[in-house]
Amino acid sequence: MNLREITLQTKILEELLVTTQEGFWLIDNEAMTLDVNPAMCQILGRPREDIIGRSIFDFADTANTEVLHREIASRNMGKHGSYEIALLRADGANVPCINNATAVFDDDGRKVAAIGLWTDISEIRQAEGKLKKAYDVLETTVAERTAELSDELAERKRVEESLRENEARTRAIVETAVDGIITIDEHGIVENFNTAAERMFGYSAKEVIGKNIKMLMPEPDASNHDGYLANYLRTGDTKIIGIGREVVGQRKNGDIFPLHLAVSEMSVSGKRMFTGILRDISEQKEIEERLRDSEARFRDALEVSTDWFWEMGPDLRYTYVAPRFFEETGYEPEDIIGKTRMEFVGPESTANNPELWRTHEDDLRNHRVIRNFEYFQQDKNALRRYVRVSAMPFFNENGVFRGYRGTATSITEQKESEEALKESAAAFRQAERIANIHHWVSDATFVNWIVASENTEHLFGVPVSELVGDHSKFLSFIHPDDQERVVTLYEEVKSNLEPYEVEYRFCRPDGVMPYIREIGE
Repeated sequence: MNLREITLQTKILEELLVTTQEGFWLIDNEAMTLDVNPAMCQILGRPREDIIGRSIFDFADTANTEVLHREIASRNMGKHGSYEIALLRADGANVPCINNATAVFDDDGRKVAAIGLWTDISEIRQAEGKLKKAYDVLETTVAERTAELSDELAERKRVEESLRENEARTRAIVETAVDGIITIDEHGIVENFNTAAERMFGYSAKEVIGKNIKMLMPEPDASNHDGYLANYLRTGDTKIIGIGREVVGQRKNGDIFPLHLAVSEMSVSGKRMFTGILRDISEQKEIEERLRDSEARFRDALEVSTDWFWEMGPDLRYTYVAPRFFEETGYEPEDIIGKTRMEFVGPESTANNPELWRTHEDDLRNHRVIRNFEYFQQDKNALRRYVRVSAMPFFNENGVFRGYRGTATSITEQKESEEALKESAAAFRQAERIANIHHWVSDATFVNWIVASENTEHLFGVPVSELVGDHSKFLSFIHPDDQERVVTLYEEVKSNLEPYEVEYRFCRPDGVMPYIREIGE
């Protein structure tokens, strides 16, 4: 080989060492670095001048130094070798590499150096790590999925068993339900007809299942039902589905009766189905009719009654007062609704008899029956009106007090008459005293005096208490010469019941003996 060829090959080798991705590391017999290429510098993360002249052992940790010693010993024996080792990078990280090493000998066969071609396998190891991790994940996933499948199989068995139980339970519920339950398909054909529906319509399930539901409807519903159903399936415009409403049904015997119907839609294996829950509300309708009649009678009674009806809530405030009250008093509802009775009548009435009102308020708060409670109040024109009220407390089904319901009566005329009577009686008593007369009332036998006026004692000089109740005692005070004549007259009056007049002398205990003229009937 001539010099030109040697030079060419040397340049090719130099170019190859510069451009290759493999690290080139040349060391002498003392393991000192003679040369490295750029790829080797990149692997070690150091500049070339930081590597040349340093021992190869400077670039490995303790564990990897042992590997280098073993491999260099093999090179000294002339052996070629390939091994994996981690080099220590400048930042302290270990770089996994594969080194293909060989010894260099001179012409005399003496070892003068060793060459290593280093390959950075960091990416390979990372890929292997990722692959291992992916494999572990896959293995875990397979294990978990296998467990899930096992659990799913067990769950499916449990669900199937639960479905069978639910089906049996649902069938039992449907068959024992008090409401009628009917299931139809999208063509109106009955597929289920429970026991309550049998009782309600008078048909057996065998007579209805497989037939059109319209057989249970009177006209015109029976003729229109297929059209209603088709319209809903076409447009989705519902008139009854999802909405409870009142309809009428027709029994097997032709009777038409009111029903409450609630319809729901469902899909079973892709098939549209409709379930109707029906309740016979005939009895409810009768009760409602009776209630309406009762309310009408009550309203009519209120309209013609001289009393007015009222209600209070649990807070003892008025919640309702009949219209007659407003007609008679001139008040408006807002004047009384929401107020207590004490607030409405005002202090003029309550202050007139505080004890009476305290007792009444205590009765209300303790939910006692109110009977004939009398008080006065002013109407809208400031005129005094007397009122008598009676009421009953009412409670809900749990015994919780809900308020009072009662009636009120205007007793103004009665009170005015009583007042006038009192005034008349007082005037009469005064007239008796002035005229020196008295009056008395006895029973039909003339045996017992029932009442005697206050002037009796002044006239006869005997306490009234000694005369009332025993007429014979009164007769004992009549002068003996006059007694027979007076008694005979009394006997005649008892027989003929005619008015009479008689005169007699009365022997007073004080010795005075006035002449008395008695006129009676």
